[in-house]
Amino acid sequence: MTYLLDEGAAAIYDPLMIKFWSPEDWRNQIFDRDIPAPKHHVMILYSEDEHNDQACWYHTRGMIKYGRPDLSIHGVRPEMGGPVIELLSRFIEMQAFGAIVPEGQEIRMQSLPDGMTCHHRGDHDDPEFNNVHIEILWPWA
Repeated sequence: MTYLLDEGAAAIYDPLMIKFWSPEDWRNQIFDRDIPAPKHHVMILYSEDEHNDQACWYHTRGMIKYGRPDLSIHGVRPEMGGPVIELLSRFIEMQAFGAIVPEGQEIRMQSLPDGMTCHHRGDHDDPEFNNVHIEILWPWA
């Protein structure tokens, strides 16, 4: 990709993240970094939750690059947005470096309620992810 930019390409499109990279962003965030940064290769997206108009749905795109499932959390209330993004960022890094999340894994994070669990769902034909995913459920779901 960097070669294409060196030869005059105006941008790089990443269809798994649904993102265009400018030449400067590509070099600064991907190519010239001294350490691996998986979170720069995966998008965290959010939208209104179709089941709850008072909440959002947070999910990732791009974990397939690492051979790992994407992540999904429905029913995120506004005050939980920051902790949920922190959780997803941790899971992105953890999985990109090789971790496998077992079915039913409980989440322990001080800023989130006890009892959240991980459940494997979906398939590679799912247009929301183009990948399988882990649905993270609240204890009251």
